[in-house]
Amino acid sequence: MPFQDDGECAYASERADRLDERAEKAQAKSDTAYMRAKVLADGIPLGQPILVGHHSERRHRRDIARIQGGFEKALGEGQKARELGAKADASRVHQERMESTPVIQRRLDKLQAELRSIDARKAQWAPEHRADWQAKRDRIQAEATRAASDLTAAGGPVVVDCKPGDLVRIKGHVVKVERVSAKSIRGTIAEGGAKGMTGKWDRSWYQGVVTPGGTS
Repeated sequence: MPFQDDGECAYASERADRLDERAEKAQAKSDTAYMRAKVLADGIPLGQPILVGHHSERRHRRDIARIQGGFEKALGEGQKARELGAKADASRVHQERMESTPVIQRRLDKLQAELRSIDARKAQWAPEHRADWQAKRDRIQAEATRAASDLTAAGGPVVVDCKPGDLVRIKGHVVKVERVSAKSIRGTIAEGGAKGMTGKWDRSWYQGVVTPGGTS
């Protein structure tokens, strides 16, 4: 069964705006409910008891119920607005991270790997699915081209110029390099609370040499 290519959709970049819009609507509902409840409350003299048996009793009880319901709705919608606002902020932080140089480079590497995989299987495409596969390849190529442009705008590809023995900064850590391969850097964290821990990092997280090997 052939896949269906539904095209592109920038969900990540749109999510914060959608959440902000929902937060604004919830806050507006909160403000409206509060003002309506306050108007009713202001119409009842402070400490005014319900006059049981009086013709005003039914209206008084109704107004009290409306006031209580209005304030409860105001609190509920206000809490909803705050939660949606927090989610919008988190979405923006996530989007900013997605636009960082290391993330863009890894995205580009992944897209280029997908293109190589598709091209390697091109001879195996069934005639009836050839147009679908070509459409998928065209979409991935367009994404790769855009990622390459974003990477250039962000400062260009990460240049790894370290060697074993160097102290380097990787993803915020100071690491003593043990091995540099085509895809990763291995080493031991030399400072901070994680000092002594060994790890392997994608080359895209490399941030430069702190101290060359053999120097103090």
